[in-house]
Order: sequence, then C-alpha cells, then structure tokens
Amino acid sequence: MAKQSGIMRLRGRIGDFLFYKMGKDYFVRTTSRSNRKLKNAKGVKQANREFAHASQVAKRLRNSISHLLGHLVHGRFSSQLTGKLQRIMATDPVHPKGERQVSYGDVSLLKSLEFFKGKSADYIMSWLPEVEHEGSMMRVRYSDHINKIPPGATHYTLSLHALYFDEYGSFDELIDLNEPDYMPYIPYERKGAPKFFTHELDVHSVFSPTERPIMGLVLCRLTSYKFVNGQYDLLVSGTAMHILDAKVYQGE
Repeated sequence: MAKQSGIMRLRGRIGDFLFYKMGKDYFVRTTSRSNRKLKNAKGVKQANREFAHASQVAKRLRNSISHLLGHLVHGRFSSQLTGKLQRIMATDPVHPKGERQVSYGDVSLLKSLEFFKGKSADYIMSWLPEVEHEGSMMRVRYSDHINKIPPGATHYTLSLHALYFDEYGSFDELIDLNEPDYMPYIPYERKGAPKFFTHELDVHSVFSPTERPIMGLVLCRLTSYKFVNGQYDLLVSGTAMHILDAKVYQGE
C-alpha cells in the first residue's frame, strides 16, 4: 500500500492497481491478481533454474558413458533423463525451491531406467544382476542364464560398469567391473547349468571419503549379435542398458 500525493487524487482501478480513499487520505495498492502474477513469476524462475541444472547433470552423465551409449540412445532419452532428474530434485528436503540438487534427493528413482529403445534387460535375462552394499564395499552378483533370445540373435556380451560422479562436474570415474578374462561373445544356445559370478569393488579405491556428495550408478549392458560370415553383427533390437543401482556417498 502506498499513499497518493500531488494535485490529482485517483479513485478506482487501473490495470492491476487499485486507487482508493481511506479517511482523509488517498492510497494505491496492487490487486491480488498482480500479487499472483509476481508469485507465479518467482515460481517460473525457480523451475527454470532447476530445469537448467537437471539438464546440465543429464549432459554430464551422458558424456561420462558416451562410449557405452554409442548411437543406440533413442531420441527422447535426453528429455526423459532430464525429467527423471527433476523429479529427484523435487525430493530434496535440504535446499529451497530453485536451489534443489540431485544428490540430495531420492536417487533410487533412477533404478530400472532403460537407455535404449529395444528390448529391456529384464526381458532378455532370467534375472537382473543384484547389487549389495556393505560399508564402502559394493558387490554385484549375476548369472549368465537367459530368459528369452532376441529374434535373430546368436551371441551376446554382458558388461557391468560403475559410474561415480559429482553433479557439478568436478569428478567422474567409470569403472569396468568385468573380469580381465571375460569372454567377449557368449552363445545364446549354450548348454549346461547357468554360471554365477560376483564382482566386488571398494569405492574408496575410486575416490576418498568427502563431504561433497558423490553419486554412484551401477550399469548393466547386454548386447546381442548375429554371427554371419565369420563376423558378429550388432542387433540393435536385442541390445539393452539398464541402471541396476543408484546411491549417494557422502562423508563415508
């Protein structure tokens, strides 16, 4: 509310301003409609800041695993990943709107995110690898047993990776969890009982304990091939990459 001064004193409404007399004095104030506009404008700015930050984090994540993605990522993946990160930021209980961060939200919402458009990893595999945490130790247990063979596929590769990164870009490290003697091409029509494997990683061998939040993702990529004329041809429809686990490390 502001007091009118000068020779001309107004009464009535002009746009979002209400001019009125109270007692012997004249005043002007904005209407509730204008206040709503200001409030909405503030909310839009907050949303824009969070969208920009989510987009930057999504870009850093994609760049960190670009050689795993190749040309297989579908066209809508970038917007889907950004939207998922925004939903995670919305669960941040620490920072105010407009300043919320991914690593303070519920990053477990990233679990089961599929990167490719073809068959999902759990469609092809009998069961997905399982991730366990005990202190700084991370274990991945999995089997090579296959549930459904993609049409036309003769062989596959299964690779496991751990990505650790800071959402502001000051640190990122991608670790290959497969054994050095890992067989690159496994026949789908293999005989015998399924084999079981366990991989372990001490995350402190990757980064030192810090107060800065570090996000950790465990990724599984299953790539299908068709063996023709002595060479392995990639089958896009039988290739999948999946986030098995998502965790934030802070002061550990």
